[in-house]
Amino acid sequence: MGLLQQFNAFQLKLLSELSISEDFLNHLDQDDDWSFIVKIHSLMEIAISYSLQNNFRVELADVFNKIDMNNKSYGKMVFVRKLGLIERKLCDFIDLLSEMRNDFVHDIRKIELGIAGYLLQLKSNKSDRYNRWIETLGASLPAQIQMRDNKIPRDEFVVTIARAIILTFALDTLMSIYMQTNKRLSDREWELQLMRLGEEQLGLHDDT
Repeated sequence: MGLLQQFNAFQLKLLSELSISEDFLNHLDQDDDWSFIVKIHSLMEIAISYSLQNNFRVELADVFNKIDMNNKSYGKMVFVRKLGLIERKLCDFIDLLSEMRNDFVHDIRKIELGIAGYLLQLKSNKSDRYNRWIETLGASLPAQIQMRDNKIPRDEFVVTIARAIILTFALDTLMSIYMQTNKRLSDREWELQLMRLGEEQLGLHDDT
């Protein structure tokens, strides 16, 4: 299954509203871990800015675009957390993603590690951030993961498939933002939008 097929209709609709092309998504499959993290983080930042401007005024778009993502006093994520725009686990994910992105961008030695190597280095350095990654990405997983005849500790499993889990969290964030920014739709408007999206997915919609 190609990456684009993992996006549902609502996520794709939000991406369209963000003026992000399908080529951007398809190329993620081909990117190395460094490019993948930088692009996913950029996507999250654009989506968060979009959420904020829709909860205040569209005229403030340029203002929110210029605000730092993770400044602890006045960053975008401070607004998101205070207003409860997305759930806590997604906020925690974005905070960690920002830290990884900054480490990758500002220390070229991290580039060669990749995502798994980066997490394992945190573990070897006994960094609290390693535990935060495992607790955030593996929150819904049991302590031991049954894989055929073997049981794998949760942290090893999370590290092994961290890239896929990061993508899943990013998709969940997009879905959450789409649902939140459209919460003011009336029930009938929402029903019509669902029907239209369903028709488009099934190839039943006729624009003529």
